[in-house]
Amino acid sequence: MTVIKIPLVQISFSQYLLTSLRFVFRVQPLLLIGLFPFFSVTGTVVVGLLGGSVSVTTMFREAPFQLVAAAFFALIPVLMVWSMWRQYRASTFLHEAPTYTLSSEGIAVQSASYSTELAWPAVTRAHRFGAWLLLQTSQNTAFFLDLRRVEAPATAEDVLTLLQREAVQVV
Repeated sequence: MTVIKIPLVQISFSQYLLTSLRFVFRVQPLLLIGLFPFFSVTGTVVVGLLGGSVSVTTMFREAPFQLVAAAFFALIPVLMVWSMWRQYRASTFLHEAPTYTLSSEGIAVQSASYSTELAWPAVTRAHRFGAWLLLQTSQNTAFFLDLRRVEAPATAEDVLTLLQREAVQVV
């Protein structure tokens, strides 16, 4: 039986933010359409203001809706980051450094405040983003594995091979 250990996996907020955003836009690509108004309205206002073709007072007088819309749409990315910051801060598990042990039996997760063992059927899907692998166990829950931390003699490729052998879809 092959046993692969990934010790002390710590995810920083920036890694969590980037990986989570990539995950969200991968599983719900239509959310990208929601960013179109941000880029179009905000871009138009910024180009107009920086290009000198219009001033803020002129815009308030002649196109107040466009200025208000730009301010509103500029808040969308800020609110997304703030929401993920709150999720990150609220999760005790994300601040710990769990050790993952993978085998043909399943996955064991051990941290200071959390310990569990899951059989492979509990893992619904795996998402790979560079060196990070998210093992999704429900719609709202995933374990973050840093493939750079796979303990020798195993490799990141061995982890992916094990997942494939255990019929866990990696996307």
